Amino acid sequence: MFGLKPNADFSFLTGQTLIQICFGEHDLILHFDGGFSGAATAISITSLISLQLPESEQYEWEDFRQGAGFLVALVSNKVAKADGTTDGTLTIEFCEGGVLKIYDNSKRYESYSVGHGDKLIVV
Repeated sequence: MFGLKPNADFSFLTGQTLIQICFGEHDLILHFDGGFSGAATAISITSLISLQLPESEQYEWEDFRQGAGFLVALVSNKVAKADGTTDGTLTIEFCEGGVLKIYDNSKRYESYSVGHGDKLIVV
């Protein structure tokens, strides 16, 4: 549980389209197309996530296989907004209404990493 710096900027995700999701029991990788910047982005997740789809309840998973059917609904959606909080939570809002939250809930290990071009954010 390392959190994020107060000035953590995830605006580079805005306008990017989620093009691929890779699933494992304890790993989830999201690949984005790069959007306006052209630099592709990948988010590797090994922590708790939650998903709120339009007109549905909020779901949470640490075993990503359980959420695969729900997460697939985000493929081909553009990011409307992405923000991080100092407790380490990354919130990604999609243009079609889905909201994905990635939590920093591990006391011993990294919870997620965001790679964008030559920039790497590890939480």
